[in-house]
Amino acid sequence: MRNNIIILLLSLWLTGCVQHHAAPDLLAQTADPKAIEHWEIKGKFSVKQPDEAISANLLWKQSSPSRYDIALTGPLGQGSVLLSGYPDKVVFQDAHGDIETAYNAELLLYHHTGWSMPIESMYYWVRGLPDPHYKYEYILDDQGLYSHLKQHGWTIIYNSYQPVDDYLLPRKMTLNYTDTHITLFFRTWQINP
Repeated sequence: MRNNIIILLLSLWLTGCVQHHAAPDLLAQTADPKAIEHWEIKGKFSVKQPDEAISANLLWKQSSPSRYDIALTGPLGQGSVLLSGYPDKVVFQDAHGDIETAYNAELLLYHHTGWSMPIESMYYWVRGLPDPHYKYEYILDDQGLYSHLKQHGWTIIYNSYQPVDDYLLPRKMTLNYTDTHITLFFRTWQINP
């Protein structure tokens, strides 16, 4: 009887070990998205506010923390727009080719479209990271990835992630700030193009 109990306990212990080792730790096999500084994202963008709802195709090319081109094309009220960031300025170009230069991307975008988007923080958020320049609150999912972030008035919800090379990166995310709701869907990521 005693031998049967020992054999049973040993069997249970071995079964537990096998199950533990059979389930890989997904995050241990992925690279840290902080290492990504250059990317090209293609996808969809939509913004909803009390007086409008707009959707567009998105092409985001990031070549450094301070150099980017974000193009929104499609059924926008004013056609396509291009927001280009440089180390010392931001340039907004509308569908007619009119250009305006400023120092603050969020204010420039708001001036032309009425949308509030924290472009500097989005450099981190689109990679599934909090902006290290601001305090934040967060909730992690069962894989240890951010499912919710709260930073300087914005709530960022990561609806889904996707594997890209050695990374797990956002596929769909929603940004909410008072009555502004922005949804980003990333169809494809190209890292360090």
